[in-house]
Amino acid sequence: MFKYAQIWRKAPHYFLAALCAALISAAPSAAQNTADEKQAPTIKPQIFRVGFGLERPPFVFKNHKDGLEIELINAIAKEMKYTVIASFWPNARGYNALKNKSIDIYTIGTQSLADEFYLSDTYMSFDNVLISKGDNPQEISQFSDLRGKRLAAFQGADFLVKEITEIKDDLSLYIETPRQITQIHLLYKERVDFLFSEKKVFEYNLKRAFASGELAPLGRAYKIHRVVPPTLYSAAFNDPILRDKFNAALRRLKKSGAYAQIMSKYDQGFKMP
Repeated sequence: MFKYAQIWRKAPHYFLAALCAALISAAPSAAQNTADEKQAPTIKPQIFRVGFGLERPPFVFKNHKDGLEIELINAIAKEMKYTVIASFWPNARGYNALKNKSIDIYTIGTQSLADEFYLSDTYMSFDNVLISKGDNPQEISQFSDLRGKRLAAFQGADFLVKEITEIKDDLSLYIETPRQITQIHLLYKERVDFLFSEKKVFEYNLKRAFASGELAPLGRAYKIHRVVPPTLYSAAFNDPILRDKFNAALRRLKKSGAYAQIMSKYDQGFKMP
């Protein structure tokens, strides 16, 4: 007993040094374990491969970053906590891309596609209307009222709108133009009496034409004649579960007021003062 006590008295620093070294070496490991426990697990972002139509201001702008359609889809995807990977297609190729599962959603869907795809609730509409200059006294309530008149429309209108197919042979002039700005010039230079156009598209192009000086600022008033109901658009999906998530996010966006805020921006943003 005395022998061990002597050893301890002679070399306590050896034991103390060893104990300190053990504690110091263990400290970083303990700190690291605590940090690991607090660190949140990495969540892999959900990817949403979205197919949009081609340029259609103010729905889809040329830069492919702005527009009503793009803002709405981005807002819905954000509500879903999905990250959008966007691509832009002519409609026929967009539908094929959806069929081939190259994309998860194509944004232009109507009831005619209900047998092929899962359609979302309506999230957007096209308000196709007849438009005349403000000083034109004639009121139009149906396409048959256009007999003998001059009409310009967007390309493919006579194929898409059966009422135009039925009436076009009774018009004194019928023109289709791929560039909607051309319709504006035809109307305001009085080469046609009426335009058939989506209302927001017309208002955007009219404002642009006057702002650029392409048209004189005088006599820019116009009248809207409603002859067909708005075309309601859904998003088309291959996956019904993803479609249901989209619908739920859309409902939340409407309830929060964010949907109305986006729509109001585009309803008011392109009207002439």
